[in-house]
Amino acid sequence: MALLTGAACAAVPPSGMEWNNPAIIQVGAEAPRATFTPYPDRAAALRGGPSDRVYSLNGDWKFAWAPNPNERPLDFQGMEFDDSCWGTLPVPSNWQLHGHGIAYNINTGFGFDFSELKAPVEGNEIGSYRHRFDLPKDWDGKEVSLHFGGVGSAFYLWVNGEYVGYSQGSKTPAEFNVSSHLKAGGNLIAAQVFRWSDASLFEDQDTWRLSGIFRGVYLWAADATRIKTYEVKASLSDDFKTGLLEVDATLSGPKGKVAFELLDADDQVVARSDGSSNVFSCEIPGIKPWSAEQPYLYRLLISRLDDTGTVREVIPQNVGFRRVEIKNGRFLVNGRDVLIKGVNRPEHDPRTGQVISRELQLSDMALMKNHNINAIRTAHYPNTPLFYDLCDQYGFYVMDEANLENHGMLKDREHFRPIAEDPLWLEPQLDRVRCMVERDINHPSIVIWSVGNEFFYGPHTMAVYDWIHARDPSRPINSEPGQYRIRDGKADFASRMYMEMPELQSRLASKSEQHVPIILIEYCHAQGNSCGGLKEYWDVFYADNRAQGAFVWDWRDQGIMQPVPEKDRAAYGQDEFAAYGPYFGSPSVPVGNAANMDGLVLSSGAATPGLQALKYVQRYIHVAPVDLSKGEFAIKNWYDFSRADDKQSGSWKITCNGEVVANGELGPLDLGPREEKTVALELPAIRPEPGAVYHILFEFRAKADAIPFVEEGTVLGWDQFELPNSAEAPRKDPAAMPKLEAQLNGDALQIQAAGVALVFNKTNGKLTSYKLAGKELLKAGPQPDFWRALTDNDSGCGLGGWGEHKKLYASHVWKDVAASWKVDTVDIDRSDPKRVVIAVKGSLSVGAQYAMQYTVYGNGEMVVACDFESQKELPALPRFGTEWQLDESFGEIKWFGRGPWPTYADRRFEPVGRYQSTVVDNRVDYHRPQENGNKVDVKWFAVLDKKSTGLAFVGEALSVNAQAYSKAVMQKAQFPWQLKRDGRNYINVDLAQMGVGGDNSWGAIPHEEYLLKDKSYHLEYRVVPIRERSDLNTLL
Repeated sequence: MALLTGAACAAVPPSGMEWNNPAIIQVGAEAPRATFTPYPDRAAALRGGPSDRVYSLNGDWKFAWAPNPNERPLDFQGMEFDDSCWGTLPVPSNWQLHGHGIAYNINTGFGFDFSELKAPVEGNEIGSYRHRFDLPKDWDGKEVSLHFGGVGSAFYLWVNGEYVGYSQGSKTPAEFNVSSHLKAGGNLIAAQVFRWSDASLFEDQDTWRLSGIFRGVYLWAADATRIKTYEVKASLSDDFKTGLLEVDATLSGPKGKVAFELLDADDQVVARSDGSSNVFSCEIPGIKPWSAEQPYLYRLLISRLDDTGTVREVIPQNVGFRRVEIKNGRFLVNGRDVLIKGVNRPEHDPRTGQVISRELQLSDMALMKNHNINAIRTAHYPNTPLFYDLCDQYGFYVMDEANLENHGMLKDREHFRPIAEDPLWLEPQLDRVRCMVERDINHPSIVIWSVGNEFFYGPHTMAVYDWIHARDPSRPINSEPGQYRIRDGKADFASRMYMEMPELQSRLASKSEQHVPIILIEYCHAQGNSCGGLKEYWDVFYADNRAQGAFVWDWRDQGIMQPVPEKDRAAYGQDEFAAYGPYFGSPSVPVGNAANMDGLVLSSGAATPGLQALKYVQRYIHVAPVDLSKGEFAIKNWYDFSRADDKQSGSWKITCNGEVVANGELGPLDLGPREEKTVALELPAIRPEPGAVYHILFEFRAKADAIPFVEEGTVLGWDQFELPNSAEAPRKDPAAMPKLEAQLNGDALQIQAAGVALVFNKTNGKLTSYKLAGKELLKAGPQPDFWRALTDNDSGCGLGGWGEHKKLYASHVWKDVAASWKVDTVDIDRSDPKRVVIAVKGSLSVGAQYAMQYTVYGNGEMVVACDFESQKELPALPRFGTEWQLDESFGEIKWFGRGPWPTYADRRFEPVGRYQSTVVDNRVDYHRPQENGNKVDVKWFAVLDKKSTGLAFVGEALSVNAQAYSKAVMQKAQFPWQLKRDGRNYINVDLAQMGVGGDNSWGAIPHEEYLLKDKSYHLEYRVVPIRERSDLNTLL
């Protein structure tokens, strides 16, 4: 083989301390470039797929791990080094997930002592890699570059024993021209990766702190004169009808020509150059613009020609024509103020960590499209290049965020001020945004650049903003938290994360901010059972103002799948679970809590109730009643660019007590973007009947091939209204009841009524037995209940009893109040032969009075009434209700209320209907057991055995839950497999729970209207024996 041409001279041997020198970012590396794949000719470029100009080095590499730099091998890069005793490690991968070192996560703080702005030696794990490969035979005479897509956090590189260079910064590529180091046939790559470096001081993201070569490695070959990079500008004219194309290709040498050819989606030529220049511009009338709703892509072929006009390489590039700007305080895409329905998406796979497959990305995007999500923030670093290709193709607005975060320093701003002001630290920050912008600039999906997340603001931040703005004035820039940047003119959005409603309203009214849109880069912290209060935010976003949406934190729980301990597998029913911080900890390693388990999607990939709620508030077609009695409704299309009929079709159905009695199609919606009209439906005449509750439900379903990943018929939105035809159920006449039998036997009051046998303790008033047809249902009768198993949000706002400054700290008193109920009197009234009344009155430890009254009728039904009265203001109650404990054989549940997804006071978007499940399946498998599975606006709730016998609880707008575990067991468990059953099912029949909240998970409480702060409460419901399935039809 001939000697390879080009190539830089061998780099100066490393000092070995580049990893702790902020003046050194890269040694011997190429300048950042756009992402592309070169092909040998036009036909190959059009086919796409693997190219013979690219050679993947992914696979098993030889690997040795060391706990710190002092114990790393120093001579391993040599050709003769004996690595036979080394193991192997997949590339790409994170070594902590393959038995080396410890995986851990923390929210802030880097994981080491950073007080001197240096990376540590102790605990700084080192991974040494060796890999042999054969150079493709037809690459003789080519320039060859070696590409590392992502390495955390810094590495040294050798080829065939010769030092090539060094690079740091984990989330953007490092590329080296290795032509002079390669030889024909076999070659050796050696790399030594440092877990921490001074680059880590900018990578304090709330995520797993993992290490290794975690993105792909490949070689690519080209002629000595080659296309090094290029920029495509594809904008629109002022009337948005003409495409404006500008392309500028950069060659590695003075010789060579470049030809450009633009094709439409049908591969028809739209425009082409004559090949005389490496710059090309043109106007294209009748352009089809790109947007997240209509992601139309053209294909640009960039061909390099030699002096004879022969094509030497062809690069395909997808092109989307769109225009992004801010005018009059509105963020505009193609001239329209779009709504951002976004999520923050850290890159994480529950099995491979930071190694993100195409399949996972497609799965994420499919779930997003099915839940009306149109935007993604790459929190908090540039994602793998494929991600942007997929966003271009399938239609997502992207906020591309630089890998800049030093959150842990913000607690001591004065001490760490040099990071924001010292000239030594400027270039490391500029380099990070430069690498991001140059790599990603050609993607139409990227509509906003972000300079980073939660990092030290100062002169360097301003310089970073200015550099991006000068390099790419076509896109606005986000600079969190925003208010300081807006003051200095270094932010284009008011984007402060976790704005609560009062601040949001204040910012909308602020005269000094009328020129900037409001887009919350983080809100609705989705940790555990969360996402309450969405309605209030979206009422603002849908109003005509500068608030244009937000990004939920975050998309997917960042658990790492681990085997369930063998002794617990049978009880848990699964072999693996999503582990988080504490599971991996050791005394010497900082361990996070559950801070990165805050996704709309569980680690398993299952959607949470929070994602279902988000789907509703972000629906694209809304219905509002105009005159229910006349069947008049207003329908509005909230698509920004699409006609409603092009995306969805609508239908309606009327239900009576959850059963469909009439239905129909809406027909053509005939609504353009943001248009609204009133329709009058020809509804059937409905004669109100006692006990009948009528609802009309509108559903909007995806049309065939209208939305990527969304199957025809998928419900994407709904609205439901109770019709005025409903009528109250007649009250049962006690005089018409059959007689019952009641007798006192010692401390026991025994009642027989229509096959129901009840036993009350006459001393304390407790219901101690409930038998139906001779079968015992009861493990414990109804008891006052003021508590719930703490959610993550509850813990964050002090409900657990820690953090005296927290807003709900005082409410932790309610945990033991139910047990404190001191019964003062038990009055039994047997004067009516057709009913018995047991009135139990007493006091609670908080100084309130509490009474529970049972009225048992001769037909076997029982009314439970609970009253709470306080003369003074008390801390907010987590819940007001009762808990029943039934035998676990009663494990089937059916209800008429909101469903099928769980609902709470501040997350109640599900339609009212008839639903069924099981107690076991009712549990939401959150990372940490907590309150879950509730139902609101419940008319009746039945708990049955396999023979359809059991109990039904009937009332007005009850809040009901059924769990297989006690609150104490749930609250004690860190992981789901620690839950143990005790033969009981726990049924809550409540007046209400407070909302789950979600403005944040570290102090924010549910909105005021979803708190329980009254001085008195009354709960009343009927307990009806269910002898057979048909009894459910007579409950109302």
